[in-house]
Amino acid sequence: MSRQQLQRQDKLRSWYVWHRWLGVSAAWLVLMLAATGLMLNHTEALKLDHYLVTSEAILNWYGIRGPGQVTSYAMGGHRLTQAGSRLYLDAQPLPGAYGPLRGAVALDGRVVAVVDGELVLLTSEGALIERLGRAHGVPPGARRIGRADDGRLVISAAGGYFAVDQNLLRWTALERIPSVRWSEPSVPPAALRKRIVEHYRGSHLTLERLTLDLHSGRILGQGGSYVMDAAAGAMLLLAGSGVWLWTRGMLHRRQRRHGKG
Repeated sequence: MSRQQLQRQDKLRSWYVWHRWLGVSAAWLVLMLAATGLMLNHTEALKLDHYLVTSEAILNWYGIRGPGQVTSYAMGGHRLTQAGSRLYLDAQPLPGAYGPLRGAVALDGRVVAVVDGELVLLTSEGALIERLGRAHGVPPGARRIGRADDGRLVISAAGGYFAVDQNLLRWTALERIPSVRWSEPSVPPAALRKRIVEHYRGSHLTLERLTLDLHSGRILGQGGSYVMDAAAGAMLLLAGSGVWLWTRGMLHRRQRRHGKG
């Protein structure tokens, strides 16, 4: 074998080594692209937007913090808790955003809460029945709620104290303050608080968004998209170099056969 042929073989061998290491380096990114691409292709079937990410490590990576202050009121065997703008009956999240929670009481199997000057009426399972404000006759500036000794629902509002009937329709101004068991905040059980905080943090991040960020590289920050661009470029190089190496190998084998002949 001539010196020139040996040099060609060495060069071809170095290209094979380069090709192999490039493939190994890009493999994990390609696998992630393929896996996340398949998931995103079937987002609706997999219901990726229905699942919340609760992993503390991932939430910390995104900078999603807890709600800070957690306000909680116990009533009728249940507990209504506010984390940020979210309300939870026990551990069940309620739909929508709410202002400051001022108190909650049980009333005929229902829950009545004072939230930012309005009354929020819930079932004992956590379903929202109605939100009552001034248009429904609720005195403005409601900031406290309780039950009088005679069972009436009483609120403290900007204009004084008011009682309402069981149907929450007829309000009566009270000339004197009755004996009232006011709803007072209390510390929720540690396990319940943990579940609520985990849900609150996770409600900001769905599995769909996490999958999208993994697929695009945005999970790595501003430079993440360039990492994925590099992976795509590596795949193009692998494809091109693979074809080139195969072609060179075929030509080399033909030359050897012709040389032997």
